[in-house]
Amino acid sequence: MFDELEVVKKYFNLNESINRLIRYKKQADNIFYSQNMATRTDYTELGVQARAFRVDKMAIEHIMAIELIDKRIERFELRRRYFNQYLSELPHSDYNELMMKFKQNYNMELSEKLKDNLLDEIEEIEIMICLREGIEVPEKLPCIKLSKDFDSNLNVLSNLFAI
Repeated sequence: MFDELEVVKKYFNLNESINRLIRYKKQADNIFYSQNMATRTDYTELGVQARAFRVDKMAIEHIMAIELIDKRIERFELRRRYFNQYLSELPHSDYNELMMKFKQNYNMELSEKLKDNLLDEIEEIEIMICLREGIEVPEKLPCIKLSKDFDSNLNVLSNLFAI
């Protein structure tokens, strides 16, 4: 349950995550363009050698890094768009409850129904992101309830794992 609430907190902080990625992108550009791209001479045990900036190698690495950051920004923006759409469709009382819990850090418990709906929506968004990227989504195991009776627990677990 703790991990699930951490995921929810990340969804409520998607704007900060997007801004952080934009800063990383600017920082990668600054690092790339501030390096010396001129030919230089090196003194080694083999003598004096001319060393050149490898434009082909370094430019491709930089472009790939920027493209990866752009893809992450795009995925985060999709998450934000669909999560905000979900929040806008909530009843006002549920919306306020979520904002108090996750934005204003009130120490309060959410109703089970609201928590389940929220986690289901986040799971749907994550599945959509995976399918969009061509990632196969593993099948989710059903939720089971165990009792104090060993035989019934053994039957339930046997059926779950198809033993």
